[in-house]
Amino acid sequence: MRVLNQTLMLKKNELTQVYQGQARTTTELASMCKDLRGVGAERQRLEKGQDAGQARILAAESPAAALTERLRVAVGILVEQLQASEAV
Repeated sequence: MRVLNQTLMLKKNELTQVYQGQARTTTELASMCKDLRGVGAERQRLEKGQDAGQARILAAESPAAALTERLRVAVGILVEQLQASEAV
């Protein structure tokens, strides 16, 4: 009977350790899930910012392209005028 009692106590201690290990694992898992949700929210925020930034770039590219074309034409005219004045 005494041996059975000791075996029972040993198994009880082992079971307690298993439960404590599971509790630690569960706590770590909950913490990781919370961190993962935070990372997901940060990713969404960055993606929205990136989308807004791309929209601003696209909005600026059209006027920039128009200004570049106007500059190219103006330089062409200046070159022609310079060549004409040198010919005289």
